[in-house]
Amino acid sequence: MNARFRRSHEPLFWLLFGAGGLLAALVLPALVLFTGVIVPVARGPGGEGLLDYTRVLGLLAWPGARVALAGSIALLAWHAAHRILHLCHDLGVHAGRGLKWSCYGSAALVSLLACGLVILLPSP
Repeated sequence: MNARFRRSHEPLFWLLFGAGGLLAALVLPALVLFTGVIVPVARGPGGEGLLDYTRVLGLLAWPGARVALAGSIALLAWHAAHRILHLCHDLGVHAGRGLKWSCYGSAALVSLLACGLVILLPSP
């Protein structure tokens, strides 16, 4: 068995794809339920909404919340990029490395933008 194995970066992309898929399948529906249905109906003390700008900004003052927000956006972007790449392949679009670079490059760009914007959020 002298067959040489070709090295691949695919396991790294599958790791990011799987983590983004976990977020998309488990966390995102709960987030939509709470932020879109339950919290807008509920009122805090004094009658103000629970998702007011000052409350959300106060939550994002904690560095762990900022890291979680940027990480969630980045992992969802990598998940979407991997799905789009394999969707194009299934549809018969075999653009080679150009398609891979555009899909994964856009995910990397979205990840960097998310990190940059989370860093630039104002502190309360």
